[in-house]
Amino acid sequence: MTLRVLIVDDECQERTSLIELCEQRDDVEIVGQAESGLAALRAADELCPDVMLVDVELPDMSGFDLLSAAHRQTGPLSIIVTGGPDNAAAALAAGALDYLLKPVDAARLSQSLERAQHRRQSPRARAAISQLDCPTLESPGGRTTSCDS
Repeated sequence: MTLRVLIVDDECQERTSLIELCEQRDDVEIVGQAESGLAALRAADELCPDVMLVDVELPDMSGFDLLSAAHRQTGPLSIIVTGGPDNAAAALAAGALDYLLKPVDAARLSQSLERAQHRRQSPRARAAISQLDCPTLESPGGRTTSCDS
């Protein structure tokens, strides 16, 4: 089962690094990227990612505020990406599935994505996903996809 990932970071180099790490996995599809919290909320609504990799410091809101807003919409699982371990407890309290320290280690990212995949495949998660009202999208390859694909 492919894990659909949205990357949220205001720094292009950080987004590129996360994309490169994610692309090392066969079961991950990068569905989009966003530079701000508001752009991430719009993208999440449109693209229906399974997971958001979220920088804690965004120009218009904190990563924690983004998680709070996205989770109110029964949004994607979120993994906070931060520059320091002092944000770990806050990330988990905000509802993040996990947190990663910059620079992100490939093995640690892989563990987080495995955790997300496991959570996504649980019966309770599948029931919640099936109730989402996400539009059907046309992917770059021309095939039609939706939230529960």
